[in-house]
Amino acid sequence: MRGSSAGRGSSNSNSMACNKFILYENRLRFYVVASNTSDSLHRMIKIDRTSQDELVVIEDEAVYTGRQMTAMLKMLEDGNKTSGGLGKPKVFFGIIGTRPAAAQKC
Repeated sequence: MRGSSAGRGSSNSNSMACNKFILYENRLRFYVVASNTSDSLHRMIKIDRTSQDELVVIEDEAVYTGRQMTAMLKMLEDGNKTSGGLGKPKVFFGIIGTRPAAAQKC
């Protein structure tokens, strides 16, 4: 499932390869921020924690700069303060799963 970029970030998301991932969470969602090798470009996916019937993944198609991603995370943290914020970020370097051969980029 894909979300919309709503005019944020740049539009060259198909040319970005990711190798670092940071997991943030709140009561309703997991947020995975993927970064390129130089840690200068970032993408985000949101995973709904409330649905028990299906896996709901929203992929933001925007590519963010470091400054833009910092602003996005601050906005999420501020919006979730009453429920404990985003929690401590967890860094990881891979996601296990299958993907069609034509979609090997981040």
